[in-house]
Amino acid sequence: MKRLITIILIGVFAITMYAYEVTVDGIKYELNDDGTLTLKDATGFMGVLLEVPTTINGCTVTAIGDRAFMYCNEGVFGLLTIPESVTTIGNYAFYGCEGLNNVVAKGVKSIGERAFIYCGLGSIHIPRIEIIGDYAFTNTRITKLTLPESLNHLGKGAFSGCTKLTEVVIPNQLGSIPEGAFLSCSSLKKLTIGFSVDFIGLYAFSGTKLSEIKCLPPTPPFVHEIPNAEWFCFSGFTRKDCKLRVPQESVLKYETAAVWKDFNIVGVNGVDGVEADDEEKEVEGYYNLQGIRLGEPVRGEVNIVRYTDGTARKVVVE
Repeated sequence: MKRLITIILIGVFAITMYAYEVTVDGIKYELNDDGTLTLKDATGFMGVLLEVPTTINGCTVTAIGDRAFMYCNEGVFGLLTIPESVTTIGNYAFYGCEGLNNVVAKGVKSIGERAFIYCGLGSIHIPRIEIIGDYAFTNTRITKLTLPESLNHLGKGAFSGCTKLTEVVIPNQLGSIPEGAFLSCSSLKKLTIGFSVDFIGLYAFSGTKLSEIKCLPPTPPFVHEIPNAEWFCFSGFTRKDCKLRVPQESVLKYETAAVWKDFNIVGVNGVDGVEADDEEKEVEGYYNLQGIRLGEPVRGEVNIVRYTDGTARKVVVE
């Protein structure tokens, strides 16, 4: 049994401290070995939480634990701001929070499996995310999704059943799109596949309404499909009616690649989707992704080309 240290009253908020646990107005925080806190259990919270605190009694909150807000429909709704000190959201953390519409989590790097499943979530801001667990956002109401370049792992079924999702951008750093990642996203029409993707799993885009795909990899990603299966990786639409924009130098590869050859293939210049027949512009210079000017473009990598008319785009120089 934990040893009671002190009880402090601050206004209307009651704080109870134990050797390894802090309770603030019904929300329990657990003390970690490094002196930081994990928000462990909010099921006893009576009120409306608009922002997770950065510190409690001088200790920094760095994580939201497994099932911490599970079914907290009355206390968590609308916009929830999670401080930059929090880097981890655990499994099932916000499971079933139907009133939660928007989450801002600028410091979060890891989101556990089923963390936001069955939430009313319409948008989420996670600019530093590195890991998204299995089914993390299944059956949410997200409408548009641009995943940041920091993302290096996307769990299976992560955004499956998001029926209001219309557009998805997969970042250049992600190497694979897993099984069922966007399964049954029945409103999904536009998709950008990042430069490094080399594998797309079973049923990843089954049950979508894709009409335009921008596929940036110079080599067609391997698409895992089972012959004669009822559901394929790309289904729910007619592939020939879906415009597939690929690097101009890779058109022949896509035209002869399994699955990809079934799409309406259009060659584009560079990696930003400029069609090959667009007029050429005068180049001012080449830059890396950090904006540093290059003496000459780096071959085989993404470069930024700037033109004398003030415009710029990303290209891959062969």
